[in-house]
Order: sequence, then structure tokens, then C-alpha cells
Amino acid sequence: MMCFGPQIYLQQWLLGRVICAITEKAQRIVPVKIGVVTFGDHLDFMAPGVKIATTDMLGANGFTTNALTLTFNGTSAACPNAAGVGALVLSANPNLTNEQVRQILSWTAEKVTYGYDSLAVLGSWDIEAGYGRLNAHQAIVLAMNTNELTAENETPLITIGANPSDVLEVKNISGAIQEVQWVDALGRTMSAVLQPGETLKKELAKGIYWITCNRQHVNVMIY
Repeated sequence: MMCFGPQIYLQQWLLGRVICAITEKAQRIVPVKIGVVTFGDHLDFMAPGVKIATTDMLGANGFTTNALTLTFNGTSAACPNAAGVGALVLSANPNLTNEQVRQILSWTAEKVTYGYDSLAVLGSWDIEAGYGRLNAHQAIVLAMNTNELTAENETPLITIGANPSDVLEVKNISGAIQEVQWVDALGRTMSAVLQPGETLKKELAKGIYWITCNRQHVNVMIY
């Protein structure tokens, strides 16, 4: 979602997302400087939005006198950048849902420039930067290791302990042996086999992990 500037229609997954435009130094553009910047309680992540090269309209409606501009600024530039990263994620895994794309982009965003001293649903967060600056490479790696969400009518096979927590706790609540996998933000996969009723407690490095068991998927935060 863009709160200022021209109305732009993006891919379905991007509708409802809030993107912040940033400079080449990964700093949020000051609104009075550019006039088209979004930040606040609903910010998701940041994307480049200063001096972006793009095609341009010809004639008086364009930024320049030719079909190319090198100074496209603001959220009007940042949102298409984010949509492009989202398209790359979907090309790596076309089975992802809209919400999974949003989660992946937020989990893999880089914590640059700002403090990120708040805790939101998908991890550490900052009112001026959201979950951070988009990282296309890490997002694609995680997308390739993400499966479909559990169907609503399926019975859960595992339960997760406190989330967020300083330790991963997974319990097999099914009546059969289950293999549990967890993937970190870099796409590294680990696994364990749990007997019926068995509980796994695992100390992990700080970060977001994608837990899978058959078709059940849960994201957890280790702090």
C-alpha cells in the first residue's frame, strides 16, 4: 500500500503491504525532502527509492524529455522494486500463498541503519524501517525451502512451545513417528525424528525459523 504519491496497482500479494522508500545509505527518505514517503505502525519493509532508473513517459507528462529517467524517487519507485523481489520469490516457488511471500520478505529483510528495538509478529521491527531492507537473495533461498501451508481441515501433528522463546520446543502429539524440520533464514535445513508424545528442545541461534512436519508449517522466533 502506498500512502502518498500516484496510485499504482501491483501484484495481488503486494496489496495491503506498506513499503518505505530509502536512500543508497539505507536511510528512510525524509518526507519534507521528497514528499512521498511512508512510515509508521503498519510498515512492512524498506526498498530503494532514490535516483532509480526507469522508463519514462514521453512529452510534457514525463520527468525528462526522452523515454528514460535516472531520478525516479519515493514510494512510487520503492513499491515496484518490492514487487520485483516478490516476483522472484514466486518464480522460485510458485506454490507460495500471498501471506507466505509477505512473511518471507519480512523474515529475510536486513536489519540496517535503524534500531529494530520493537518486537512485531514476524520478528524485530522499527517504526521507520519495518522489518528492514529487502534482501532478494535470502528471500529466494528461503522460498525454495518453503512448502504449502497446512490445510484448515487437517489435524495438527505437532505443537510448538512458547513463541517467541530462547529455545525451540516441539512436541509430537500424533499417534505416529514424525519427522520435524526447521529452516533458518539462510535456507539451512535441520531435522529430528520424534516418537509419539516425544518433545524436542533445541537451542538455536537467534533468528526466525520455519518449522515443518508433513504439511503442517509454523514460524518461530528464537531470541
